Amino acid sequence: MLVASVLFVITRARRLFCLIETRRGLACNSVRLPVVLNNSLSLTAGPHDGTSVIKRLLDQIADHQANDLGPVHIVLPSGNHRMARLRGTLQVGGTLGWQVPPDDRTLTPLEIWGPVLQTPPDKPLQIGLAGPGFGPAWTALIAAGQVTHLQDGDGHDMARAYHGTSALPGGGYRQAVTVVLQPSCPDKPGEALIKPGLWHLSLPANAAPGLHDVSLQRDEVLRGFPREARQGRLYDPHYRDRTDRTVDHDPDSRALDHVQRAATVKAYATGRRTLRAGARGAA
Repeated sequence: MLVASVLFVITRARRLFCLIETRRGLACNSVRLPVVLNNSLSLTAGPHDGTSVIKRLLDQIADHQANDLGPVHIVLPSGNHRMARLRGTLQVGGTLGWQVPPDDRTLTPLEIWGPVLQTPPDKPLQIGLAGPGFGPAWTALIAAGQVTHLQDGDGHDMARAYHGTSALPGGGYRQAVTVVLQPSCPDKPGEALIKPGLWHLSLPANAAPGLHDVSLQRDEVLRGFPREARQGRLYDPHYRDRTDRTVDHDPDSRALDHVQRAATVKAYATGRRTLRAGARGAA
């Protein structure tokens, strides 16, 4: 949908330039005005390294020079979720909390991205998921690209886990596991549901060495829209958003498995040619 929207805007810009040339009797390709693409979709989950397909496409569009089109600028908001606790990091063998709210009628996606590997991984990244009242259920992935179901102690499905491996443009590979959590309040009787409360994500001791990025998708709806979604957040007992004053940075001596404020820009806005727009209140 996003790709189609971008291509639609560029096509319309080309047609507009051609119309101006025709109406004013100008030479073909003489009108080459700048084109600005603005997108306000707030995608928070995903790799924040500029390597996803959509980010590379936006970079290529901004780099491309065409005879019938002026320079294309990609302008995206940096986002307003810096304090929303949607980003964190996990170390090998570590655990990070995930606060799941009640009355959430939507699926909740979360992504875990492993460190950059120089060679294709010889085994899939595994993750553990524990909820209120039961210990961690571990994925049992045996090949890249698999999908597995995670079940609670009673054998009920609580989430699906999707594995993927991405080859990076500059060399190297990154593994990712996308966890899609069931609603905490189903729409209809008999549908799958989970218990709200404090959940935990874990990495096994044999995971690839290095930091693993955790990003939770922002899915809370705007005021005035049907309130089917409730925003979850990552939980870190060392994280404090307020003491006697607002804490506006991550402390240097933070825990290895932690919620972070840094790198909380929206996922689409991490491309090489993306112009990021944001604001900060005066001190």
